[in-house]
Amino acid sequence: MSEALQRESADGHVPTPAVPASGRAVLVDPRGLPLVPQPNSDPLDPLNWSKSEKALILFIVCYAGFLSIYLTTAPVASLPLLQEHFNISYNKVNWSLGVPALGLAIGILLFAGFSDIWGRRPVLLGTTLITLVATGCTTTANLPYVAYLLLCLLQGIGAGPALNVGFAIVQDITYEHERGFKTGLWILSIDVGGMIGAFRVVSILTMGPVAYAQYSTQTQGLLWLGLISGTVTIEIVCSGRMLDNLASRLSKSNNDIITPAMYLWLAYPAALLGTGGCILWGLSIDRHWHFMAGELALFIFAAGLQMGNVTVVTYAITAYPGRVAFLVPWFINDWVEALGFAWSFATQGLITLLVIPSVMILQMR
Repeated sequence: MSEALQRESADGHVPTPAVPASGRAVLVDPRGLPLVPQPNSDPLDPLNWSKSEKALILFIVCYAGFLSIYLTTAPVASLPLLQEHFNISYNKVNWSLGVPALGLAIGILLFAGFSDIWGRRPVLLGTTLITLVATGCTTTANLPYVAYLLLCLLQGIGAGPALNVGFAIVQDITYEHERGFKTGLWILSIDVGGMIGAFRVVSILTMGPVAYAQYSTQTQGLLWLGLISGTVTIEIVCSGRMLDNLASRLSKSNNDIITPAMYLWLAYPAALLGTGGCILWGLSIDRHWHFMAGELALFIFAAGLQMGNVTVVTYAITAYPGRVAFLVPWFINDWVEALGFAWSFATQGLITLLVIPSVMILQMR
């Protein structure tokens, strides 16, 4: 047995008798089906690396994804201070959220091809240095607001490759039957990074500082624990592992072949959870319900967010974060002022339901 096969056998995958046509053993997964893809004899192939090496790489990729979102969103906690320092409106200070998100999208597109040419590691190291320098420069005294926004844009550009290149690395080191779980861990690190990094998702989508203006910044932070607990709970209970198990079960009726559409079934409960959480959040603020109702809404919303992200990213061959994220801060404040919390967030919840027919179309292909 070759060194590659010996490594995989130690990693929990069992070789079957050699295939007559090829003369080499075929490794099978825990279901007893051939591994997809089959590892080769190249020791540099990531699939041939040991279990501990893969775990370390996954940790690095998850940590990079966590930091890429955390570093570009941590200033959200200082929005009131930024508003006072630059003497600007709340609507304009929200631009400091949209610009880094735009930078993330640009960075993903700009460096996507370079990772295949130069390699994953050089791109991650180089763009991390860009983010580090841009982050440090944002602390410069007497910095004009336009210059601050430009640095935020550069910060996002440098952080972007940690998302799509990170996802490519996850694909490089995982087999088909374990892809949902490993992708779920990666998505979890990104979602939690946004929530801990001054709760970007909350600030953009929920108008949290306005909704809970009567509370101090510290108290507002505690109120967002529902987001983190919802994200972590849904990933532990189901999400990634459930995707793998579901795809494995469905493959039995398709000659043991997993198709991408098999990963989309969890998109239905994810859309319903996201819709319900969004609508409940808007109603709880607009009608002044107890803050625990808002906590429950955020828990449900975060559960749907995590499940939906894992489902979509696992379905996709390459990661491509939503390009509309940078648009929301430009109009969310005016939208809430015009319609109120209940109608604006109920509308966002109903928009989420549009995911369901889209998933049905993909599954019918």
